[in-house]
Amino acid sequence: MKKKKICGIALLLALGCISSMLAGCPRTTQLEVTPASVVFSEDQTERRVTLSNLGSRSIDWTLDTLVRESEEAAWTTGEISWLSIKKTSGVLQPGVEHITLTAERSGLKPGTYANVAVRIQARNFEAIVPVSLVVSPLLYTTPDIVTL
Repeated sequence: MKKKKICGIALLLALGCISSMLAGCPRTTQLEVTPASVVFSEDQTERRVTLSNLGSRSIDWTLDTLVRESEEAAWTTGEISWLSIKKTSGVLQPGVEHITLTAERSGLKPGTYANVAVRIQARNFEAIVPVSLVVSPLLYTTPDIVTL
């Protein structure tokens, strides 16, 4: 009787350890996105966002564009007319992948364009990378005052 009880307890402990090990190994996404934000300064037309798969399994990912009315407003999916993205989805093996963002300034008025972002999503993972663009005036005068 004592021997059966000890064997039963040992079996329960072994099953408990196996289920703990399995429960303790969730399939979490180990994805890192850099930089945290992208700024197209006056002379830049291309910038990169880097996806780094820090895990040992491949990761399916998607990228879409977001807009908002102000810094306090919530992000919503929307189109950014001046931004083009070469690749918006893929399967990332362990390692890195660079996503190229391109800004097109033609037809834009001078100023800073903000409150737009790209969102990268994978299973159990989301990163929002704010994007801004600086458009300079096309005509400069020196000195600031001209007399005729």
